[in-house]
This record gives sequence, C-alpha cells and structure tokens, in this order.
Amino acid sequence: MKKDIYKILLFTAFFSISIGIFYNFQELFLSSNNISVSTIGKIYSLGSFACVPAIFIFANFIKQKNLKKAVCILLATSILSTISLYFLNNSGYVNAIRLLTAITYILHIEILVCIYPLLCIIKKDDKLFSKKEITFTAFNYLGMYIATIFLHMVIFNKQVNYNTYVLWSIVISILALLVLYSTKLDKYFKKGTKSHSLIVSTMKKASKDKISIIYLLYAFLNVLSSKLLYGLSITVLTTSFFLEERFASLLRIFSGAGASLLAALFLSFLTFKNNYLNIAIKFVSRIILLILALTTDNYLICLIAYLFPLISGQIYSSITDAPYVNRYSGDEQLSFSYFKDMVRYSGEAIGVYLCGILFITGIKMNLLIALILCFIQLILAYIGLYFRNMEANNDRK
Repeated sequence: MKKDIYKILLFTAFFSISIGIFYNFQELFLSSNNISVSTIGKIYSLGSFACVPAIFIFANFIKQKNLKKAVCILLATSILSTISLYFLNNSGYVNAIRLLTAITYILHIEILVCIYPLLCIIKKDDKLFSKKEITFTAFNYLGMYIATIFLHMVIFNKQVNYNTYVLWSIVISILALLVLYSTKLDKYFKKGTKSHSLIVSTMKKASKDKISIIYLLYAFLNVLSSKLLYGLSITVLTTSFFLEERFASLLRIFSGAGASLLAALFLSFLTFKNNYLNIAIKFVSRIILLILALTTDNYLICLIAYLFPLISGQIYSSITDAPYVNRYSGDEQLSFSYFKDMVRYSGEAIGVYLCGILFITGIKMNLLIALILCFIQLILAYIGLYFRNMEANNDRK
C-alpha cells in the first residue's frame, strides 16, 4: 500500500515540476506571441469555465476503477498539445496558440482534480490529503525555480528561452506518465464490485446538506481570492511592484516553497486541539496585513500583504478542506471531489478574469476585494466547523 501511495505522490511530483516549468513564464511566452495581458486573462478564465462542464462529463463517464487509465489518456493528450505549442511558437498562428493554450490548461486541470481520488483508491486519510497538497505545491515551485535560474542561460550553444521550457515540460510530463502507468491499482478493487458515477445524485445530496453547502462556498471564495491576487502574478509583480522578471519569479517561488514548509511545520507541530484557534491563526493574520496595506502607502507592507495569503494558504488544510471531502466515501467521495472542483474552478475563472480587468486600476483594489473575501471565508470556516462538531457529537450519541 505504501509503495503505491508513494508512486502516486511521485507521479504528482513529476507532473507538478512539469507544469511549474510550463506555466512559470507562460504569460511572457504568450506575450512574446503578440497576445495581450487582458487576452491572457480571458484565455485562462474561459479555460477554467470550460473545465466545469468538462469535469461533469468526465465524472459521469469515468468509473473509479478506470480512473488511472483516464488520467493517462489525459496526460498523453496534454503532451501532444504541448508539443504543438512548441512548434507553433513565433509562427504567427496566434489563434491556434490561444486555442492550444486553453486546451492544455483544461487538460492539466482535469489531471489535477483526479490526483486525490487516485490516492483515495488506495487509502482515505485527512493527512494524506495534506501530503498531496504539500507534494504538489513543493514540486510545482521546484519546477518554477528551475525555470527561473536557467532563464537566458546558454546551454550547448543555445540560449534558454520561454519555448525551451515548453520542451522541458514535455520531457518531464512523459516521466510522470510512465510512473502513473506503472502503478497497479486493480488490487484495491474487490472482484465483482461495481464502481459507478454518482455525480448527479451527489450534487443533489450536497445541495441539501448545509455542511457541504458551507464548505463549497468557502472553497469557491478561497480560489476566487487566490486567483484575484495570483492569477497573473508575474505580470503584477513586474508592473505593479516594479520587480525584474527573474526576481519576481524567485520571490513567488520562495513564497510558495515557504508555504509548503510552513504547512508541513503546522501539520506536524503547530496544530492545536482547538480548531477555532487554528482557523483564527490562518485568517486573522491575513486580515491584519491586508488592512495595514490598504491604510498605508508603505511599499514593503503592501508587498508582504500581497504575498502572505500565498505563504499561509496551505496551513490547516487538514481542518478546512479534507474533513469535508472525507464525509463522503467510495464512488460518492469521488463524485463530491469532482463537484467541489467544478465549484472551485468556477471561482478560479472569475478570479483570474477580475485579475486581468483590475490590472489597470492598481494592486490596492485587488487587496481590498481580497480583504472582504477573507472576512467571509473566516466566518464560513467557523460556521462549517461548528456544524461539523455538532454532527460528530450526534454520531457519538
């Protein structure tokens, strides 16, 4: 069992490195192909919106026992679309590049939403959810770091550019595909046991369950807030904060790596018995910094306030996310996971769209909206925890 868990996490690591390299300077890759910042935001926004029906269709037709095969197909298709992007660079076929960027983005999201369900085939555990999140984020930022340190370097008499990273992403994606393909999951399904999609019934059930509704609203606002700030982070850091592209990338990487280390530290040593206190630590610190940034014109405070939600974003996910997913089991859990991601990517689409639209108004408008959303998230997290504790007490009785 442990070996298979580690192989799924290894697949997650390779895939995370691949998309970290691919997306780190993707905005600049698209800009170099004469695509404007607002258009880039619209590409990602439309891609995220397209993911919602795509996830629904995927969830309806893919059984849990066929999940690994489906992810392999998705990954292979994304590799082919990325290869096409590599050869279309600076070709002048702007519409084709836009389309392939959106398709690749959709395929990558489809793969991402399947990682935890893959792990749940082997074992369902709150801490395993956090390990998946930490693994993905840590190696995603490793990929971004690789892209940053090699930018404009000369290797074998060729200068590393944005298109070079597309090629590197292809190679590492192939490694991820090989790892996943070699992972044997059939033994975790009992012979004769039927596995089927419950997406529609699960959506109906969740829409009548107040705990699920609260959590889904929380998840929606969480990703909306994140993409509002970081949907076009390299562009924001280089224009609103006037940072050089390499330094901007390094700052984002170290913030993300710090987030993974901080999440691991809090998971192991700083998770208190009182979950209300844990949630307060996660959100109140953000609120204080955002208020300071909005009420002062201090450049450093504003920059810290902008980055801090990214740094603190992963802490206590075993409290604010995993228990709500793990209230469901088997195929129903897989279906709820898909439903959750449909809601999340709706939030992402709105967030990255707003990020592009608000780009011309300045960073403080983004911070103001993020502050309002942070207050709402704090309230929802407390309400969700309260009802979850009541449910646990009733189950004991």
